[in-house]
Amino acid sequence: MTEAWAEYLHYLKQSEGRHTNIAIVDDIRQDAELLAETIEAYMSAHGISRDKAKLFASGEDFLRDFKPAVYDIIFLDIYMTGISGMDTAHEIRKLDSECSIIFVTTSPDFAVDSYEVDADYYLLKPVNREQVFRALDRCDVNLMERNRYVIVPAHGISRDKAKLFASGEDFLRDFKPAVYDIIFLDIYMTGISGMDTAHEIRKLDSECSIIFVTTSPDFAVDSYEVDADYYLLKPVNREQVFRALDRCDVNLMERNRYVIVPAHGGEFKLFLHDISYTEYINRRILVHMQDRSTVEINMSQRDFSLLLLQHYWFCDCIKGVLVNLEDVYKLLNDRFVMKSGVSIPISRLKYNDVREKYLDYSFKSLREGHEL
Repeated sequence: MTEAWAEYLHYLKQSEGRHTNIAIVDDIRQDAELLAETIEAYMSAHGISRDKAKLFASGEDFLRDFKPAVYDIIFLDIYMTGISGMDTAHEIRKLDSECSIIFVTTSPDFAVDSYEVDADYYLLKPVNREQVFRALDRCDVNLMERNRYVIVPAHGISRDKAKLFASGEDFLRDFKPAVYDIIFLDIYMTGISGMDTAHEIRKLDSECSIIFVTTSPDFAVDSYEVDADYYLLKPVNREQVFRALDRCDVNLMERNRYVIVPAHGGEFKLFLHDISYTEYINRRILVHMQDRSTVEINMSQRDFSLLLLQHYWFCDCIKGVLVNLEDVYKLLNDRFVMKSGVSIPISRLKYNDVREKYLDYSFKSLREGHEL
């Protein structure tokens, strides 16, 4: 058992029976109580276990009570007597980087700054039920309930070179859902604006990350409406870009990379890093997963190969078979031995190319810190 897995199991044991905990920090009692009622309606509708939202009249009151890993979601007014909501958020982040922060305030002035404390949403008063529900959806409370922490490795992420576009129109002509993981958008451009481009993206793809890079804070509040991950003001520096990419959780994005394939009369998300090897049998693709399960896909070998072989960790070693090099135990003179013990033959005509590809993969994995 790895140290990380042991830590995760210990966390699960410690968190059994734990409810979702929410705090509301607002010096206007009526606003706080109305917000609490709306949150309760959301939790009830989604069947989420929770304690009643705890109300605080000031940032000081909340910080006296605050302990890391206690609150899952914190709603913060900004303009309050005493310490502001933004300063309160900075104090929270010194101790807890995981909890969700949602600002609920009267002014858009701090919308750009909200990204600096990894806020999940920025609401302008007066708020309605739909807006609060959308903010809670952004936090993904159901996922929070099931899996509060995710252990991720250091950087070392497979990627293609970033593709450049001079306008929103150029990008949208090229755009297809589930192709781009992260999209950096300027807002003020010739033709369609970056914000309008983002709205068009969201009509087709709700999963990709959007990061605005622009000269004005004017659209920072609107950026939450298209589920932007970050809002950067030009000129940007290396640290700011790194922080924006951290917010996207690129490592998790890489581990969850998938392709959409036809299966059982519908569509199916096939997670690429979970595949062991695939076979083409009776005009169907049989996908062997690393957990020993199998999936049948109604595709030609040619079309399926085009989907997988664009990723460097897949290898075409013999006719009708694709191998995920991540799941290879060792390479012999005539075959791969998979971690499950299964042997996959290698064509004699392809052996030298396959061996070179496997060595390239092994070197790349070691250089990027991946486990072989």
